[in-house]
Amino acid sequence: MEYNIEGAEYGEPSCLSAIALCYYFGTGVAQNYSNALKWFLKAAGAGDGFSCYIIGVMYYYGEGVDEDDKLAWDWFKRGAAMFQSNCFYMLGVMCRDSNSPEGKNEDCIKYFEESADLAGGGRNDSLLGLYEIFRTKELEDYIILKDSSNFQEYSWAQKDDKRAMKYLKRAAENEDAVAMLKYGVILTDIELPFSNEIAGLKYLEKALDAGKIEAAIRLGYLYANGIGVPIKIEKAKEYYKQAIDGGAGPVADLEYGKLIKSQYDDDKADEKILEEANVYLKRAAEAELKEAYEPYYSSLMLINMGDDLSTSPNHIEAFRYLNKAVESVNSVQNLIDMGVFHQMGVGTKKDIPEAIKWYKKASLRNDKVSPYNLGEIYFEEKDKGIGNLSAAVYWYGIAQKRKNESAHEKLEIADNERKERIKEIEDNIDVSRLDEYVKLMIPLEIYDEEEVDSYLQDFYSVCRRRTCYLPMLNNIAAEYIECKYLPKNLNDLFVDWMNGVESAEALGIQCDRVINEKEDIFPYCSMGIGQKFAEEASLLWLRIKAKYPDKFSDATILDQERLLDIAEREDDLNLQTVLISIVSVSLSVESAFNTNLKLVSEISNNESLQSWGDAFYSGTDDLVRSYAMAKQLYQQVDSAIAKERIEAIDNNFKLYLKD
Repeated sequence: MEYNIEGAEYGEPSCLSAIALCYYFGTGVAQNYSNALKWFLKAAGAGDGFSCYIIGVMYYYGEGVDEDDKLAWDWFKRGAAMFQSNCFYMLGVMCRDSNSPEGKNEDCIKYFEESADLAGGGRNDSLLGLYEIFRTKELEDYIILKDSSNFQEYSWAQKDDKRAMKYLKRAAENEDAVAMLKYGVILTDIELPFSNEIAGLKYLEKALDAGKIEAAIRLGYLYANGIGVPIKIEKAKEYYKQAIDGGAGPVADLEYGKLIKSQYDDDKADEKILEEANVYLKRAAEAELKEAYEPYYSSLMLINMGDDLSTSPNHIEAFRYLNKAVESVNSVQNLIDMGVFHQMGVGTKKDIPEAIKWYKKASLRNDKVSPYNLGEIYFEEKDKGIGNLSAAVYWYGIAQKRKNESAHEKLEIADNERKERIKEIEDNIDVSRLDEYVKLMIPLEIYDEEEVDSYLQDFYSVCRRRTCYLPMLNNIAAEYIECKYLPKNLNDLFVDWMNGVESAEALGIQCDRVINEKEDIFPYCSMGIGQKFAEEASLLWLRIKAKYPDKFSDATILDQERLLDIAEREDDLNLQTVLISIVSVSLSVESAFNTNLKLVSEISNNESLQSWGDAFYSGTDDLVRSYAMAKQLYQQVDSAIAKERIEAIDNNFKLYLKD
């Protein structure tokens, strides 16, 4: 201090600044921001650029003075004129964060680049700042980066990972510890286009040497999985232990626990391995690391499988963390596991309806396991409900379409049995089994009629036609802009059925019309009406078979292509029309049911709202055009298209008011 005081008497800038820093940090003297500012002002007046930077920082963050962005900006500009890299960096920060009194947000790019081209403390911070501006979220998808990620979307800068990586590489080459860690992780991610495992390994080692203990986690992962290096499990363990001992936190516990768990052999069933793994997995899970919930509960589930699964402490704990995983992560695997836990009674009571509910949720994510499990449940209980066999066929079919290798054989078995039951009813013209007959054709068990119809009634309430007034919803006149016509498939259902009824009556066969006019199925076909259509079409077919036993003795209602071929060759136009009507109604009802179920499942879970909004905006073969419905859905979506469509809908309404 005394040497600096002596130098200060001669106005030496470095000495003036050194005295200021002593007061600023409290080095050798009591910390005093007022005294620090006084000496920094003297140093800045003597031409010290670094002092300009500190004065700017004090005004920007309010250290010993009132926050003042204008004064901070002025001091940073003054330091920048002296080529002080830290000052360019702070000018960039102020622009980026919308705190600049004169610069635009995008001006931060030029200030950061100016700083990066200069030597000094702000250089690497500026390079990292530029990297954060241009990188996408996916670039830091690995857990040790996500944990500290400060990802931001900037409307004034287009994302560009290639450009971002150039900035990150420069910071890493400058041996910035954070940059070396990030750069090393990204280079060793073989899913990314920038991967270079050998170079990435070196940067991770340098980051570890520079004190970034998180690098040991990634190095452990590389050796455990043979990425850029031969697989060496013991070396992987050493790195993970180094990370744990170095305080890397729950991520290190998670990765080490996962590595130990991976050594568990189902055939040997050595539970000591699982118990060791669970020490670390539990610690990570208790630290509320959501990525740890799934490996922890799945490991707990394997312990003491011979015990009562519903009351075993390990399985109760597993079920508790499964619920936490569903709440925080909600992955497809979590949903499938919820189905498994309820189906098997793991950590909770056995509950098949609850298992079905969770498998259905998982199936909406297009996985191939949950529909197969649903097929297994319904086939196992095929004799406990008249609709279970067709439901099994339905779900096995979904699983097969999704490439589940076990589904084909089970689908064939279930479908053959279904066909045999249908043929038995038809051969005996057993009208008393009409309900079973319908449910063997259409998998009604997959639909909750009361729940779906109740939801649809509320959902479509603004879409119904009004004749005496114009109800308003969200500033939209429903009468004006709602389509008054049935979507194509419902219109075909109505026309084909009415034609079939009239032709059946001409043949001396009486039928229930089900509905009297199109209004009855506008704007959608309810589950109740759809089932009534299916019942009447089925009953009509049985009556046709009874009236023409020789003509249709070896045909069933499932032989739809064959029935259409027969209709095409039929001379009796009334019989031809009836056959076409039966096939058309069967197909239309099942299509309507599937559309209703998909709509309820996805919209009630806030999924695919943009797609459903687009469908109602334009109308489809299955859905009415409804601007009111489209606007409600678009209002829940943050997208440019949704905003444009809302504006177009509102403009249409304004034009209507003018007219």
